[in-house]
Amino acid sequence: MYSSTPRATPIYSTVAEKNGKIHCVDACTTFWAPVLASPADVQAVHASFSAKLSVVKRPDGESQLTLNARPLYTFAEEGAHQLKGDGFTDDFQGRHFVWSAATTSGSTGRSAGPGGPTGQGNRYGY
Repeated sequence: MYSSTPRATPIYSTVAEKNGKIHCVDACTTFWAPVLASPADVQAVHASFSAKLSVVKRPDGESQLTLNARPLYTFAEEGAHQLKGDGFTDDFQGRHFVWSAATTSGSTGRSAGPGGPTGQGNRYGY
């Protein structure tokens, strides 16, 4: 379903999951792959970066990396060095998600209203 293999793609979070509460499950993880990590991974990153990284348990029992208590994901609809998910909006299981790129400063990327920065919103094609 998803992998902990590092990828050269941006990582994202959503305010729908503030305080580490996981809402992206099931079909959501088809498009937004959780960034999985162990506590040892977090310790290694803490040695190099001052960002507030941690892990949270997902409903499936896996540990997911968080930044400032927001779970992190990669976006399946983009390749390396693309930023298509920043401002992207979608809905899963009755919950509305607005995705923002995570930055090394610990903040999210550009803010966007419904439909994202390009106004295109959900373009999954289903």
